[in-house]
Parts: sequence; structure tokens; C-alpha cells
Amino acid sequence: TKKFFSGNQQVSRQQSRYGDKGDLVTTNGLQYGKNLLMQQDGGSDDHIEQIRMNIAEAQRTTAQLAEKESEKHAQQKELNQKDSIRSQSISALKNKLHVSVCWCIQD
Repeated sequence: TKKFFSGNQQVSRQQSRYGDKGDLVTTNGLQYGKNLLMQQDGGSDDHIEQIRMNIAEAQRTTAQLAEKESEKHAQQKELNQKDSIRSQSISALKNKLHVSVCWCIQD
């Protein structure tokens, strides 16, 4: 298998004992053969359309997963900020309490 890069796509040339399998293109974690979209091995137009639909569905699913991951990251960031503010507030209250106790003892 020889690999070379073209933009953000990784293209592999697959060879096997059955001969050249054509270019396999990997984009957004999807791998499919360009030559699958051609009528090959007696494939019908319906078969080709099904492959196109499967690719489109996989791309939509990948986009949805990326969006959910982004939302989770944003929520975690917000929780971390709230936790940080809470920690700072607790520290400030402890310092005030310490100062108040010291003043009471000195009086």
C-alpha cells in the first residue's frame, strides 16, 4: 500500500492479488473507493445510489458526533470556570474569617 497526501485527504493506492483496487480516499474518518461509484462487478444504478446515500449518511453522522463533542467540551469548560469561581470565593471567605477572628482576639 502506497500512501500520499492531497490537501486534507489521504489517498492510498491499494494493490491485491486480485489486482488494483483503485484509490481509497479518507476524509473525516470515512474510507471509500472512488471506483465504487462506477458500475463495476455488475453493480446497478440502485447499488451506486445506495453507496452514495451511505456515504452521505456517514458524513452527517460524523458531523453530528463532532458537534456533540464540541458541546461537551464547551459544557466542561463552563463547569471548570464555575468551579474556579467557587474556589476563589471560598478562599476569600476563609481570609475574611481569619482576619475577623484575629481582630476579635486582639480586642
